[in-house]
Amino acid sequence: MPKKQKSGLPEGIDLLPSGLYRWRSPVGYKNGKQVRVSGTTTSLKTAKMERAKALTDRARGKLAMPENTTVREYAKLWLDRKKNITINTRNRYEEHLKAACNAGLGEIKLQSVRTHHIKEALSSLADKVMTSGLGKGRVMSSATLANIRMLLRTMFKEAYGEDGVIAFNPADMVRRVKPLKTEHGGISLDFSEVAQLYELGEALYAGGNLRLWLALFTCISIGLRRGEVMGLRWCDIDLEKGLLRVEKNLSAPKSVLTLGDTKTDGSRREILIPPSLKAALNRQRAAMEYEANLRGETVRPEMPVFANVHGGHGYPEHLHRALKWLLDWSHAPTIQTKADGGLETPQEAESRFKRRFISIKKEHQAQLERLIRNSTPLQRISPHDLRHTAGTLMLRRGVPIEVVSKTLGHKDITVTYRVYRHVLESEKRAHLVDLFENFNLVQTTTTQPLN
Repeated sequence: MPKKQKSGLPEGIDLLPSGLYRWRSPVGYKNGKQVRVSGTTTSLKTAKMERAKALTDRARGKLAMPENTTVREYAKLWLDRKKNITINTRNRYEEHLKAACNAGLGEIKLQSVRTHHIKEALSSLADKVMTSGLGKGRVMSSATLANIRMLLRTMFKEAYGEDGVIAFNPADMVRRVKPLKTEHGGISLDFSEVAQLYELGEALYAGGNLRLWLALFTCISIGLRRGEVMGLRWCDIDLEKGLLRVEKNLSAPKSVLTLGDTKTDGSRREILIPPSLKAALNRQRAAMEYEANLRGETVRPEMPVFANVHGGHGYPEHLHRALKWLLDWSHAPTIQTKADGGLETPQEAESRFKRRFISIKKEHQAQLERLIRNSTPLQRISPHDLRHTAGTLMLRRGVPIEVVSKTLGHKDITVTYRVYRHVLESEKRAHLVDLFENFNLVQTTTTQPLN
């Protein structure tokens, strides 16, 4: 069997040694094994068309075993036909459909799905606590539940209207499911916590133990997303004019680094660089030039701003690890349980705490220790919470919501209002003005008839 060529050929299409293009399409399962149809043609365009036709024919019931097709099988077939979506969108669709299938829909025959099946699956997801990822320990958000519901509605609509393999769309009558009240709406640090985070981050960076501190500072300064800050290139920044363009997003689907365009037009934006961030980016530039010089290179415009030691892009997940490392340092020594089940002595806890400073440059150890001992531990947050903090503090500083929306790259101002409504309401109360507070008003508790 010839191997798939590494020339950007679509999935399911191979280039044979003879120069012909062979297409293959799954049509179902028999005795636990996948059944496929295939063909060859001289044209790549024709191969794509033949494979797409085979997928459509199978969905319409013209091929093997349509009555036995499960929701999981059709979901894969449906997703395979989506050619004009970005890899990030495809991965998100795949995750959402997998969640719905694992919640009870997956093994139901497509033609047997009823409205109550979808309601039960969404209800199950609303009650489920996440066990991995940035949402670990939290319930699924209302936005994610809404996205899964809309994705199922779209998929079943196509199965009904275009493919004609079901008699009606069972998702049409499914209403939006609300999650538990413990839904995570984003954590925002207050001004004092941001100051503490800054001091600790600067101390660790100066001590040579937090390479991505300036990337974290960029997130909290102008509210960039994790993929946006890690996707920044030097050609996206004009330090002389004080402008930063957000045009790319770095992702790592299945651990493969992918630098793609931002998802929407609203996400592509130009941001004025605050003076403090301009100083930080100048420091980053100097650090990158020093490392490039050691490698015998120069910093090129297309190189990432927050590069790894080899001058290439680092994984977005590294930003999450860097923030966790910073937050871990904010905790003073505490007595912990030992491997044998017993408790540490105060002396053992102190000794373990002191060992952490071995990796810090000696001239910065004393300052860092003072910061930790004189402060309370910072709460656990994610890089996205830094973005949420930026938006919250901008609004509390009186920045117009339209400007905040543009800076954060929201699709429109209604998104900004929905996310930060609690901030806006609290600011309204804080700025309540009584226009008649200095008037000598008549105070009465009696009820008088109106004339």
